[in-house]
Amino acid sequence: MKKLLCIVSVMMAMMLMAGCRHVSQMNLLVEAETFLPAEPDSADVRLRMVDVQQLDGDEEEAFYALLRTMTDVMQGATRPNDTLVNRAYSFYRQKSKDGTSSDQALVKHYAQSAMYMGDWYAANDSIKASEDCYRKAIKYSEKAEDWHTCYIAYERLAEQVQWNNIEDALQMTETAIDIYSKIKDNPRNLVSLYEYAANYASQIADTQNSNNFQQALSYASKAYTLTKDSCLTDYYDQIHLSLADIFWMMGDYHKALDYVRNIRLKDLSSELSLTTNMKIAQYYLSCDSILKAKELYKLPKVISDKTLTYLYARGLSEVAAHQLNKDSIIFYMDSAFTASEAMFLDALQAKDEYYHDNLEKERKNEELLYKDKLKTWGFGTLAFILLIVVSFTAWVMTLKLRMHREKLSNAQEEMALMKEKQAALEDSQQKKAATIKYLQRYIIDQAEVTSHLKDTTTHVKMSAKNWNDVEQLLDEIDDGRVFKIRARFKNLSVDDIRLCIMVRLGMSNPAIGNVYGITPSAVQHRKLALKKKGFGITDPEVTLDRFLESL
Repeated sequence: MKKLLCIVSVMMAMMLMAGCRHVSQMNLLVEAETFLPAEPDSADVRLRMVDVQQLDGDEEEAFYALLRTMTDVMQGATRPNDTLVNRAYSFYRQKSKDGTSSDQALVKHYAQSAMYMGDWYAANDSIKASEDCYRKAIKYSEKAEDWHTCYIAYERLAEQVQWNNIEDALQMTETAIDIYSKIKDNPRNLVSLYEYAANYASQIADTQNSNNFQQALSYASKAYTLTKDSCLTDYYDQIHLSLADIFWMMGDYHKALDYVRNIRLKDLSSELSLTTNMKIAQYYLSCDSILKAKELYKLPKVISDKTLTYLYARGLSEVAAHQLNKDSIIFYMDSAFTASEAMFLDALQAKDEYYHDNLEKERKNEELLYKDKLKTWGFGTLAFILLIVVSFTAWVMTLKLRMHREKLSNAQEEMALMKEKQAALEDSQQKKAATIKYLQRYIIDQAEVTSHLKDTTTHVKMSAKNWNDVEQLLDEIDDGRVFKIRARFKNLSVDDIRLCIMVRLGMSNPAIGNVYGITPSAVQHRKLALKKKGFGITDPEVTLDRFLESL
């Protein structure tokens, strides 16, 4: 009785350990989600503790992929990881039935993955695809009441549409600001929204030549006040630059220069610092501080970005023209540069249109190919069915004619022969069943002997020769199936072959667990591992038993 209690205790402990490993992985993922979006660093710590190999199924893998993508982007990654974001987006799109599911959590995750999928498209200059993803993110985040994702998606969609419709971009940013008021979020995000709104409003005022920059100044002032109140010192330079841009558009160059003088560039190794330095030089030039402008235009030693190189060269040219005091030179130079910029922008637009046209053509070609394949398969299937029907009908008619011509004595002889075959078949099946029971009993007996001997080193006391004998006897009654498995799957280990033998013998999971000294759940995990890694079968509907039967 004590021995039985010990065995049961060990088995329960092993089952609990196996279950806890899985639960711990899911707990880490849930904990990581609770830290987002406020504390991405804490979420990153939890995700680094997750053992990806222990994730159970597509749902947990997609959840991990989404959380990893969100954390990376919130920590400053320039673009989402292609593999991770595609896995999350594809899974939640299908699982939520394109957002129509009543499960709010699934719809929320679909909206989040759609937004980061849009980020990936935007980073790869696929403007239309990114816009589509952002609009999905807005629609389904509103449905799931995920306001953080909603206002961020509005902000990023505004960035995409600003090139074609700056008014829409401003309206979307204002909507994002309204949505932000519903939640308590990072004030840095609100500063960015105010800054975007100020930028769009100033562009509208400048384009329309209305000189009404009050809306732009209002948003920029709100950003400036929030930056001071929240002590966001790293935003000071950026806000000063935005205010300087607005006053420069208004024609108040000295006021713009007052703001840019407060900017302190730490280095000129980044593209942002180079752009800021160039704008400061431009403001000095507008205020006729030619020598100061020339000093700033000459400052960078190496510029990797070709557009910035062009703009710096243009600035030096303007400085030279001002020093020569040749208004006509400046006029013609501006005309040449304006023409060059127009050609450059036209080329970019043509490239983008060509890219999207090709995508549309490829999509239509794929649809046509798919339809052709469906037609081919449909006609082929119909022809195959007709062939089977005709063949079956001909066979039935032939059989009837033959039976009609046969005499009664031949019919009786056939009946006797059929009875003999049936008896032989039943005898063969009985022998096969008896052999299988014998082999099952033989293996189990070896395990029981080991258990009685209290052997702690191994649970199966069968020599290689014993296993070979079992395998040979099984092949004799099973059409050489184990031999075929060895020949076809040469990467299988000795333990894998032996597990296949026990499965073909029809041994249950508890019986196999007794042989190995493990739980039925652990046996099931071994079978799944053998099915996936040994035979490459990922379809959950195909069991190991069915697969071996099909060989």
